Amino acid sequence: MNGKDVLDEIDEVLKFHADSKDNDAAISLMRRKLCEIGREYGEKSSEFISVLNELGSIERDAGLLDESASDLLRAVEIQMDAIPIFQDDDGCMSAGCTACSSVKTMPTKHIDPGLAATLCSLGGTYRLMGDFGQAEYAFIMAIQIYDATVGTKHPLYATVLNELALLRQNQGRYGEAIELHDRVQTIIGMSAHAEYRANNLFNRALCEYLRRGDFGRAYHDAKEALVLYTVHMGADSLQACRARKIYELISESYVH
Repeated sequence: MNGKDVLDEIDEVLKFHADSKDNDAAISLMRRKLCEIGREYGEKSSEFISVLNELGSIERDAGLLDESASDLLRAVEIQMDAIPIFQDDDGCMSAGCTACSSVKTMPTKHIDPGLAATLCSLGGTYRLMGDFGQAEYAFIMAIQIYDATVGTKHPLYATVLNELALLRQNQGRYGEAIELHDRVQTIIGMSAHAEYRANNLFNRALCEYLRRGDFGRAYHDAKEALVLYTVHMGADSLQACRARKIYELISESYVH
């Protein structure tokens, strides 16, 4: 089995998941594929890490948060073990850390941006679990890695800023969340996918509403998000319905 065959088979599994929405079947297929790739390429290969990431994402979508965290953490550990400076840093993913000195001192050539993507996904799972300390640490590490590799104007950097903004929303730190959403909007601009732009606008409007802040700005953000969701996802989509509700709530406060 060559690399292209592996990617083709993984794509088939993901397509099956997208088409059927059968999480149990997709997870079963991915776990079987994980075993096959482990035997063929080894459990430290990029192919193995890729499947672990996809599996963790599907498990999160299915609400299997413990399983998702376990698989994504395993992927993180494999990636970190491949970087010499992390090999003696046993506490790098321990709770309570707020920054990773290893990332700050590591030569850029030794940093794999793929590790940041896995950390971002892991942080998202921790956030949904309510483990905000671990989520924040994962996001901060991802930000440091992207800062040192792809730079602060790259869409990948915006992705992890967006995840950190959602964490701040969950923590009720709406002012900080809005600042992060502003930074995301500056990076992605008008060229981003419509759903991504709509999500950013929706969450920024929600934060303004919840902190009883700038209702004028919230009104315009919610209205634009609603239009984007309606045009690109349908008026009856869950996203459009949520945006419509927030738009109505903000309209009442803005008008009165």
